[in-house]
Amino acid sequence: MSVATSLILTGIGGFFYKYENDLNYEIDPNISLSVYDYKEKIIMPKCKQYQEYITLAMVNFFQTSLNNQPFVYPLRGFLELLYYPNNYLSTTVGTFILYLISYIGITLLFWVTLTPLYIAFFIILGPLGVSLAVIHTFLQSNLLTMMFMRLSHITSKLTIICFNNNSNGNEDSISQTVSMTKYYVPIGCTYFWVYYLPMKLLKYSIALLILIILLTISSMPIIGPILFHLLISPIITKIYISKLLRLQKLDKDQRMNLFVTQFGCYTSFGSICSLIECIPIISGFAISTNTIGVTLLALETLLDGSNSTTSLLPELCRSSITDLNETQPLDLLVPPLEETINNSNEQFSSGILLSGLCQTSQIPSITLENDTHNSLSLIHISEPTRH
Repeated sequence: MSVATSLILTGIGGFFYKYENDLNYEIDPNISLSVYDYKEKIIMPKCKQYQEYITLAMVNFFQTSLNNQPFVYPLRGFLELLYYPNNYLSTTVGTFILYLISYIGITLLFWVTLTPLYIAFFIILGPLGVSLAVIHTFLQSNLLTMMFMRLSHITSKLTIICFNNNSNGNEDSISQTVSMTKYYVPIGCTYFWVYYLPMKLLKYSIALLILIILLTISSMPIIGPILFHLLISPIITKIYISKLLRLQKLDKDQRMNLFVTQFGCYTSFGSICSLIECIPIISGFAISTNTIGVTLLALETLLDGSNSTTSLLPELCRSSITDLNETQPLDLLVPPLEETINNSNEQFSSGILLSGLCQTSQIPSITLENDTHNSLSLIHISEPTRH
């Protein structure tokens, strides 16, 4: 009952977000194609595109998971909230209250439905088995609550606030709504029955099968919910960042291209988020700080062609350090030249700076670009940049 309730709430929340009122609906241009053209003009290009996606994700995985250190951005989000509470605190508290209400409700349902089964199964271990069943109840209820909270995009307002506070005057402020085009297929056309409906059924059947497998894994005592979150870590990032990308008017294909070319980045950030969000109650705050963190990640790296370095310090803290630099002797703040040169050589020889949290070298990466009509995909290699 608790699992079904959570899935229903998650589906409703995701449905309303996907089909929000500010979308402009247009008829899919593919409905004018002949049935004989489906294979050559739709199916084969799609297969080639997905093959390209898999290749790009594998090739870029390791360098994108380390470049610009995306794994520190959950901490960046927390520091941003800590240094600018006036901007984020009210929305964060409201989100936490909603999380708490949902968590208590799902936990009570879990407690009266599945917890007795766990206790009966692990009773052979005595008090230890009962303790495992109780702890797993809280972890599993938190997992189901976070599924609902993420896919419902409760924290979308934080994305807008963070963007407007960190655009630095280079971009216009964004609001809650933005006009985008979404294609639909009329139910009465041949394209709907021959291609569109069968592909949708196949897609959702595969998604349902994967979800069942993941929920089965999550039913393992204690370790299950942790494995569940780690396995969906890139999807967690994808969900968090989707609001900002839609507000930036990136269409579905462009968002998918960013996901596959930066798959390592999505996984790196999502892994840290997932570990934090495994902890009940703390995850109620983490969903807000992770939303802020992923917005900063997008603004400073993913949507910024300059590949700027990662700094953990918000602007307020950085300005304080700047003032300190102006009042302290130079030799106390800057290391000797010889030491700096040696450190620089070590960084360049290794390719990636792993010892610090404020700067990282750039490794060449393969990226995917679409033309104006998203009809062709080009692969190119970007030059390495050294900081």
